[in-house]
Amino acid sequence: MACAAASLFALCLFYVGCFGKPAILKEPVKLSADRVCTAQEFTLIHRLRDDSPRTVATLVNGVWTPGDRYRERVEHSSTLSVWLTRVNYNDKGYYEFTCAGQVVTTIELEVLMISNNNLSVAEGDTVTLPCYFQTAGDSVDFLVWERNGEPVLNQSLSGELRYGTGFEGRVSVRSDWFEVGELSLTVERVQLEDRGDFFCFVHKSSRQRRERGSPAAVRVMVNERRLDQTTSAPVPEAEKETRPHRFAITATTPPVGLNWSWSTFIITAAGFVVIGLLGFLGWCLRNGNLRGCAQPVNVETPQHGEGIKLTASAVVVDPSEMAKRMWKEGLKRTVNQTVTNKICKGQTDSSDFTKGSDKSHPLLPL
Repeated sequence: MACAAASLFALCLFYVGCFGKPAILKEPVKLSADRVCTAQEFTLIHRLRDDSPRTVATLVNGVWTPGDRYRERVEHSSTLSVWLTRVNYNDKGYYEFTCAGQVVTTIELEVLMISNNNLSVAEGDTVTLPCYFQTAGDSVDFLVWERNGEPVLNQSLSGELRYGTGFEGRVSVRSDWFEVGELSLTVERVQLEDRGDFFCFVHKSSRQRRERGSPAAVRVMVNERRLDQTTSAPVPEAEKETRPHRFAITATTPPVGLNWSWSTFIITAAGFVVIGLLGFLGWCLRNGNLRGCAQPVNVETPQHGEGIKLTASAVVVDPSEMAKRMWKEGLKRTVNQTVTNKICKGQTDSSDFTKGSDKSHPLLPL
């Protein structure tokens, strides 16, 4: 394997030219050839660690067609370029653009991981510890996780699991860890005793030794949960459909004090309005400013020696009509005004209708 890598490196330097290209883990990267291929066969291959080739894509009728293992991760860019999406740790290595079987461009892809090796988690929560290893083209038997030198998890390619003490049923890795080279450990229901330094390895039976993953260690700090803290468990999808929307409008009861204040204000305002109307009506009745009096008056002509008889509800005294007659009759204006005011105030007597004449008051019908 070392000889194959050395020979490939020499080929890069002296024959076709070679350049390194960084790629961020789980992000896309663009691979491009620096020469045009006029032949019908233009292919991009990935050289694995054991020097075996793996076809990434082939240019067919001007469009890059992905290989079997890259059907959902290769996208066409141009006749000289192809996009490799969702880069995983096994994508690390050398890539060759071949034209009619001849290598025209070689690219060394370096997969970089951006990660914080110090993780802080609350007691009872779930945390994932990152770890990656290039398993493609290598003889890996199983992966190993340890904490402070004590076993946490041992998982073989066949799926056999062995847990460390205290981690039973709480730790796991993804099922396709060998295919993508991701050994990340997920720890559920974190306990205070889980704090410490975690290490990941792969074991190789061919060499009877183990190699460290990347990053080789992750430090975990567990924060004790206080009594007033609560953990929100994930809501199942079926239950989400039955729960009301978080922005749904719900009926609420206004504060009691606010209702009492508005009620008091409305009642008080209504009381002032009623009192004001009654006062204005009384003033009008007192000064005779209404159109007519509050009670119409009927006047019956008295017999000789009898007093005058006033009956309400017969005659209405119209102030405008009274003014016209006062204007026409001149001298009687004063007498008419006096009688009208007394009628409105209920203070009339028979002398007001006979004073100065034996006839009834001219404004009142006989």
